[in-house]
Amino acid sequence: MLYNKTMLILASQIHDAPILSILNGHPVATAGKMLINADKLEVAALFCKSPGWRGYDHVLLLRDIREYSHSGIIIDSLEDIEDIGEIIRLGDIVERDYQVVGKPVVTESGHKLGKAEDYSVDSGNNLIQKIYIRPSLLKNLMVNNIVIDRTNIIKAEDDKITVSDASLKTPAKAKIAPVAA
Repeated sequence: MLYNKTMLILASQIHDAPILSILNGHPVATAGKMLINADKLEVAALFCKSPGWRGYDHVLLLRDIREYSHSGIIIDSLEDIEDIGEIIRLGDIVERDYQVVGKPVVTESGHKLGKAEDYSVDSGNNLIQKIYIRPSLLKNLMVNNIVIDRTNIIKAEDDKITVSDASLKTPAKAKIAPVAA
């Protein structure tokens, strides 16, 4: 089953997914972490690893992904994956190495919500749409997860993600998932 090109895809589902080539019908690489432009909250590329490569020093631009499927990420061929050194426009993003997962999330008034546990990406425009927050231990007794929409994210910094205070007051914008029984 193929995912529609405009679906929300969890970052945790992408990491370690096989990258499959239509040309030969086999996996050609494995997806690593996402390369994120923090200023736009946009995923620019995926780091990739393949047998014979030195590690995650190659990238797949998201525009070269044909489809996402339960089997993996589908591309045309291995030639879609490029050496990171060949894509100069990604240099600043690579150097900053911004990652969402593990970042503390606070409101603009300084209230600590917890840490980012996962995030979803719109496969059509590559923008991060939602951040899933694991509440602190004390808050975890009352709620299981907090979901913040992109429209409520004020700033993504190297040491934290700041969200609007209103994101917690309006149930339509911040959904607090109940603890599963």
